[in-house]
Amino acid sequence: MAATSFFKYLARPQLYICKRCIRNRNIARESRRAITQNFLRKTYEAELEWKAQAVKIKAGEKQNMMSILEERGFVKDIAGYVSLSLNSDNAEKC
Repeated sequence: MAATSFFKYLARPQLYICKRCIRNRNIARESRRAITQNFLRKTYEAELEWKAQAVKIKAGEKQNMMSILEERGFVKDIAGYVSLSLNSDNAEKC
């Protein structure tokens, strides 16, 4: 009898996990989503649009965001290196 009671205490007890932890673990598993082809297509289209805007800004067809904000008075000071070749109006201010 003594031998069976000794081995009874050596066996691992059943681990207790509360309901909230089980629920959180299941939610974490379910929240993973696959990347769809629609998302990849939209990302590719957005990248092409940004590149087209960059070409227009470099060609001078469209103003860059910094010069628009400067015109409207939202930019007071600029820290760091500033390229003055973007706009002739900027060169007069500096």
